[in-house]
Amino acid sequence: MTDLAIQELRGFILKAKYAYYYSVEPIMSDAKYDALEDQLCHMVPDDPVLASVGSPLCIYFTDGVGSFPSNLPASPVVWVVTPGGLETPGFMFGIVARIGATTDMSSNQINRFHIVALQ
Repeated sequence: MTDLAIQELRGFILKAKYAYYYSVEPIMSDAKYDALEDQLCHMVPDDPVLASVGSPLCIYFTDGVGSFPSNLPASPVVWVVTPGGLETPGFMFGIVARIGATTDMSSNQINRFHIVALQ
């Protein structure tokens, strides 16, 4: 099989993985997917596509000020927002996790952060 055919096979597998985890309906049966993975494993036993599970996740740490991605990423997005950051409706896609701060009352200094809300 040519390098182009191997690339196409990788592409089919990655699209099928994404559809399986993040769309309403898979694009192929489990049996068809398994057959494609077996074929790639036979041709390129150590291919990194075979080792990947699920789909990558984009995590953005932000206060919500500045520019946002102009295109929706192919992967699911989690926005981790600092205290006082942009309100949830300002994020056009993804899940918003808010960071809260606890303070050391004796020195009034922020000493740790924790997730206070996931919306």
